[in-house]
Amino acid sequence: MRIGIDLDGVVFDSEKEYRVYAEGHILVLITAQGGINKDMIKITEERFKNEGMDIFDKSYWATENKDEVCVEENIDIMIDDSNDKCESIAKSKIKTIYLKDAPSYDLEENDYIKVLYNWGEIYRYIKKLGK
Repeated sequence: MRIGIDLDGVVFDSEKEYRVYAEGHILVLITAQGGINKDMIKITEERFKNEGMDIFDKSYWATENKDEVCVEENIDIMIDDSNDKCESIAKSKIKTIYLKDAPSYDLEENDYIKVLYNWGEIYRYIKKLGK
């Protein structure tokens, strides 16, 4: 399965949990980070290497139109903590996981949007989709 993953609020807030299911999937980092401060790209790439998190098959930095990248990359499912991005990506008929933080916006689930709260739930959902 090709899985798109946002960075801030998804990877760095969940470093230990997300590693368990990374095996066997193609992971594509799709993030807006680096748009304002280009130095953040190099800093983040170094952090990945130093912390053993350099597992992405491809990376898209400073990405405003994540839906277009998801279509271009044939992403099966995108994980993001932005309700707006999840809605936009879902309009392209790509499954999204809205990694919801407790005080964040609510989204109505449908065939393309699933609201989950932690990486354990994400892992189980992706395994279920793979069956």
